[in-house]
Amino acid sequence: MPNYQLDIFEEDNHKKYKVYIRETSSYFVYNKENMDNNCFIKGRTLIRQLSNDSQKLPYRRPTLKSLQEKISEINLMIELSNTNKQYQ
Repeated sequence: MPNYQLDIFEEDNHKKYKVYIRETSSYFVYNKENMDNNCFIKGRTLIRQLSNDSQKLPYRRPTLKSLQEKISEINLMIELSNTNKQYQ
């Protein structure tokens, strides 16, 4: 994996990794013990495998979450204006 797609953080004597993977890109998986297992894998498959190993869901487009929050706020404002109430 290229270095520009990997951030390493050191916290409390252990390392944390933040990986940026594109779903449409292909990545080469290297196996030291068995060269027959070397292969190219799509980013979407790699994300699924890594999320299964770490038991954490990957972040996907953090701006999407903020956009959804804005939409819910607008919906609340519309609802309040329809019922002639004020937001406090």
